[in-house]
Amino acid sequence: MSKITRKLIGLLNTSLRIIKSFAPILAIPIEIYLALSDYAKQIYQQQINEYVEFVLKHQDDFVLNVINTPKFKNLFVQLVRKFLDETYNEKRKLILNYILNLGKGIKQDFESHTKALRVLELILPEEVTTLFLWDDDLKEYKSYKRPSKEFLKKRGETMNIRYVLKLLNQIGFKLTENDMYFLIKQLGSYGLLGIKEETPTVWGVGKPDLVIIGITRFGEDFLKFIKE
Repeated sequence: MSKITRKLIGLLNTSLRIIKSFAPILAIPIEIYLALSDYAKQIYQQQINEYVEFVLKHQDDFVLNVINTPKFKNLFVQLVRKFLDETYNEKRKLILNYILNLGKGIKQDFESHTKALRVLELILPEEVTTLFLWDDDLKEYKSYKRPSKEFLKKRGETMNIRYVLKLLNQIGFKLTENDMYFLIKQLGSYGLLGIKEETPTVWGVGKPDLVIIGITRFGEDFLKFIKE
């Protein structure tokens, strides 16, 4: 086991001892609880196994000088808490990717981690998959057809959601216009996509049209942290 792997597993053990949510019975101090019972470890055994497997797979990608920093350790504790409590397998993978990219030292000048972790907690898998349409690598689309060249050319332009909906459904999504409206609106509320509402031209009646301006700088940075 490499020095980096030992360090990352040690950080996990430390985190488990300071995360209150690790103990089902909050009235008992966490240190005493862990000393008296293995029950908590049994609850999170799958997540712990996933973490160890991930670290072993990517041990050569972490940078020791980065994972030794107070900033990494502080964010690591927050990410582990989210990882243990997350029920979506897809979301747990994103959290592990965030830990990995943080440990690689990407975007060390990024100062919006608090916001990014909040978005990571709220965002749904289908919202993530849609956001990845604005990622140049498009690795997320292994299980779908790749988006058309037409769409890829237009990603930097203003687009009506009906146009995006048509293209998404062509590559394997099954979304209604209402689904798409609320999905894009959510991505806009997270600050990941720039959107604007346009009043219908006929008497101003009906639901406003939603127009996608493009991915925001925060959205671009968020993608860098959640992709493998």
